Amino acid sequence: MKSFDVLHRSLNLRQHYLLEASAGTGKTFSIENIVIRLLIEEDAGVQEPSLLEQILVVTFTRAATRELKTRIRNKIEDSLSLLQKSSKDEACDYLQAIMEQGDAQVEKAKRRLEHALATFDQAQIYTIHGFCLRMLTNFLFESDFSMHKGSFEQRSLTKQELLQLIRDFFRTEIRPHIFSPVQLQIVLQAHGNRLEKVQEALLKYLTKECEVAATPDFSSDVEKFCTIMRTLKKERGWLPEKMQEDVERQISFYKSIRNKSTSSIHAFIELFRKDSWNADDFDLLLKEGLFICEFLAPTNLNKKKSNNLPKNSSLNYPELVPILTQSLYPLIQQAKSYEFIFARLVFYCRLLMHKYLSEEEKHQENDLLKHMLKAIHSPSFAGKVRSLYQAAIIDEFQDTDPVQWQIFNTLFLENSTCKIYLVGDPKQSIYAFRQADIYTYLSAGKSLGLANRASLDTNYRSQPSLVQALNTLFKACPGLFSLPSLAENAYLDYSEVKFSPHIKERKFSDEQGSIHFFQAPVGSKSTQRFPSEECEEKFFFPFIAQEITRLHNSDGFKFNQFAILIKDRFQGQRLAYYFDRHHIPYHLQKQTSLTESIAWESLRELLVGILNPRNENCVKIALGGPILGWNYNEIKKLEDPNFLERILAEFYAFKRHLSQEGFPIFFQRIMQSIGPMDSLSVAERLMKREGGDIFYDELTQIAYLLMEYQNEHPASPEHLIAFLDEYKNMGVEDEERLKKVTDPSREAVSILTTHSSKGLEYDIVFAYGLVGRTQARDRLIPQKEGTSHYLVPCLEKHSASYVKYCEEMDAEKMRQLYVAMTRAKYRLYIPVAVSDKPTEIECGGASPMDIFLARLGQENCSYQELYSRIKEGDSYRLQNFIQAYPEAHITYSLLKETFDEVAPLKNQNIPPLVAPPSVEIPGEKNFIQSFTSLTRYKKALASRDPYSLEPANAVPHNFQAPCKNAHTLPSGNITGKLLHKILEIIPFSVVNKIASANDLKSWIHPLIQETEFHSWEKVLCEITYEALQIKISENFCLKDIHPSLLYRETEFLYPSAKEMLVEELQWHKGFFKGVIDLIFFHNHHYYILDWKSNWLGPNIEAYDFEKMKAAMEQHDYYFQAHIYCEAVKRYLKLVDKRPFEEIFGGCFYIFLRGLSASTGKHTGVLKI
Repeated sequence: MKSFDVLHRSLNLRQHYLLEASAGTGKTFSIENIVIRLLIEEDAGVQEPSLLEQILVVTFTRAATRELKTRIRNKIEDSLSLLQKSSKDEACDYLQAIMEQGDAQVEKAKRRLEHALATFDQAQIYTIHGFCLRMLTNFLFESDFSMHKGSFEQRSLTKQELLQLIRDFFRTEIRPHIFSPVQLQIVLQAHGNRLEKVQEALLKYLTKECEVAATPDFSSDVEKFCTIMRTLKKERGWLPEKMQEDVERQISFYKSIRNKSTSSIHAFIELFRKDSWNADDFDLLLKEGLFICEFLAPTNLNKKKSNNLPKNSSLNYPELVPILTQSLYPLIQQAKSYEFIFARLVFYCRLLMHKYLSEEEKHQENDLLKHMLKAIHSPSFAGKVRSLYQAAIIDEFQDTDPVQWQIFNTLFLENSTCKIYLVGDPKQSIYAFRQADIYTYLSAGKSLGLANRASLDTNYRSQPSLVQALNTLFKACPGLFSLPSLAENAYLDYSEVKFSPHIKERKFSDEQGSIHFFQAPVGSKSTQRFPSEECEEKFFFPFIAQEITRLHNSDGFKFNQFAILIKDRFQGQRLAYYFDRHHIPYHLQKQTSLTESIAWESLRELLVGILNPRNENCVKIALGGPILGWNYNEIKKLEDPNFLERILAEFYAFKRHLSQEGFPIFFQRIMQSIGPMDSLSVAERLMKREGGDIFYDELTQIAYLLMEYQNEHPASPEHLIAFLDEYKNMGVEDEERLKKVTDPSREAVSILTTHSSKGLEYDIVFAYGLVGRTQARDRLIPQKEGTSHYLVPCLEKHSASYVKYCEEMDAEKMRQLYVAMTRAKYRLYIPVAVSDKPTEIECGGASPMDIFLARLGQENCSYQELYSRIKEGDSYRLQNFIQAYPEAHITYSLLKETFDEVAPLKNQNIPPLVAPPSVEIPGEKNFIQSFTSLTRYKKALASRDPYSLEPANAVPHNFQAPCKNAHTLPSGNITGKLLHKILEIIPFSVVNKIASANDLKSWIHPLIQETEFHSWEKVLCEITYEALQIKISENFCLKDIHPSLLYRETEFLYPSAKEMLVEELQWHKGFFKGVIDLIFFHNHHYYILDWKSNWLGPNIEAYDFEKMKAAMEQHDYYFQAHIYCEAVKRYLKLVDKRPFEEIFGGCFYIFLRGLSASTGKHTGVLKI
């Protein structure tokens, strides 16, 4: 295959390419340079170079899309800078060619790059799903796509909805003609008799794109059973007495089978006394099995007694067992097979899911691809898309599935002038579980032809000795990258890569090679996991920890230069626990959800305790939780009534903050609160605790989520607990905000799976996950029909289809091994686990290292021969191979159980913290203040005075209050915000067109649905209705004012140099800002109106003039009115030249709970 040098001027870029980019060979670098050349180079077949928006770049993750956008933009800027400086020495070859063509050509190239930068927001860089969505929505009529972009993204099916669907399925869709009780019991037993485990298993298959092949339901199997039984009784004439006689004569010559009783044989024989059979008879057989066939099978014969076994000629029915084994036994085995029953569960559950998707107009992510595949068969749509692009670059092409390739092939290869660049590496195709298909890559290469295939052959990631070591290993394993579906013994050939002369060799203080194998004995003890946890703790984990600390202490490597590639999250958790014990910093780089953090449940417990201070158990749980962190002795002190009263007073104070000021203020107060046992705040106690910094970081992220939620959905504090409960079962794939964000600057060892490591690089890599074997594989195996895949249950693990499936999975393991072994820059550590005796491994159960070592230094072989090599093992094969290549920079070590303890980390000389020099900025300090900020200090003082506020039990807070009216409506900041929102959006004149308050429901219902206010809809309508029709003055109501003369939620900002002489206000020179609820113009005068939701008392009389005046003074509303009047005065001075006293009509304060137009009482309205 020819080499692809994107920098060389002689490269013909205006043709299709399948570009094979081995690990570390500069795939992204090539893509960004392809874009630059397409932008600036002219071609004989193309009049002008491409515009940026005519170049499509598609990759397969959002992160890769962001990186490509950044890299391409930076490359455009760098290329433009080189052309502007005419820096030929620094420029690459193709830029030098532009410069050699003269100033006019350089100017053209500069203008094109400047245009690309100016229009970069139009760059066509997408994920595959993003590209499809953009095309479908841009050409709605041609594509016949029914959703716009926003609605499609909002109506995707979430994990939470899927779980609810599965629960609904078990409640409503389990029908007796489809599943029998015994069949359901079989599935439950396979999952430890835990229904939630069955639901989790179903969820896995509902999120897959593969449909499940239909399997016979219970009723159809019953029909087959009855037919077989009738045939056997009618044609064979078997009599139960004679059948029983035959069994009794033979029973002593066969071995007993564990946990099986011969009584089930007798029960089966008794069925032949019947002339008709039903579902109960069949279900009984499913429970017991057709034991007669297993017990009287030739393989179960006791060889010591076989000589005395009765002859067939002496039996009544010598053909009994063979005929049953051939006719009835397969039916029973299939009907009681977990795989077939579970496949049926998945099939019917998916039917319910598709019904739900259709009825609710929901969708799954890959539905976009199906829509796109359908749309491209429309000539008008395909033509529109083709007209947009002159070039299409498909990154990570090895991860493409058949549907995606069919889209690209149809659009850009068939009847298109667009040039397509397929960039990928088949050796890194490791996403079969996402339907990525290496054979799609090979098929595309065949379509493009050999002339359009090229490769990147220089490794710019790893140092020369490591590149040489990898070449040595991979070349010594013929058939390593097998292709089972093509032909027996077919495989991808490994092409050696060159090392870059610009990469310098890193010297280490030890004698280990660039690749170091560390080998541990596994022992003969049988365990489910290989290697066992005991082996990990004795050998592998100590070695990894020791090497990290040694290289950190002796060679100066930082912890974030190390990566450990693991098999799965369980292995990662075990390693993390070991690192915790030895104080090695790490971070698990899986996209873990905040819901998995201890902080999630801890914050919930704290909120429950704060909101239920009368419940002593809730209070103790909150105090003893990880946030407040009280120990047993501290909680024991609550037995002192005085101490308990003091703590409960604090809880009630926190409850007031939460109810009246919202979660942000509450969280700030709780974190700054000082514990009764020491002088440390809650935040300081958390940070002093081991691992407390990580816990505090996660707690803060969860707190931000709750702040966002409360801001978007004003509701009572109890809704915060409901939010935590609702989101508990969600994952990051459902809600991006749940993704746990780690500090990228924190120096820590990265622990991540091989799949997650793809595309990343680290200085030192431990490929520990390669040693882990696979437990029993899935028995729902994919089978291909055209471009579609179906999951088919497999009953027999030795069947040809199952063996082929395992062979494909093992082939992918070798590609995973390649990915893992090509992440390192300087050194790669590879584990080896050797058993002390031959070990039988089931088909598909071998680890990547098992397969690799079975091929190392040997001829290619069949799949069966490969597992024979793995079974026999050869602990010296690797050592002999390494010794045969002394110049390959490969070493090994044999681990012993007496491995030294992990060395302590070298003490770092941390310089003392020195305060920065104070900086004096000349000039006066100016502050932007509001009424709220100015009165906050006074409110804080009042909150400490128990006599300054209404009794806590008097103010309404119960959303479930049986009597609902304006005086029982729960009080607090959330209620105030809701009433303000209603009065901000509702047209005042609407009251003139309606008959009663109930007619306002259409305006208010959308704001309160799915909130705790939904049961208060009538009350809110009445309050709003009264506010708009009450006479705020003797001669007018708000409903009478023309909409053009109403100015709602008016913001202001003005300078204030004069100090306000208001007691207990913390005033600073600067600016006043705020928002006036309503300014209106009536009868040649301007008015200010402010809505108040304050609760002043339990009835209408509490809102008379004197009580409203007292509330105004208590809350400094007169001062607020002064600020508002000054703002309006300054504005009117610009637009109306009349004196302010002449044009200003006054300021109205409307206490919404005290309005009653029907009573005629003048309550709730105060004019100042």
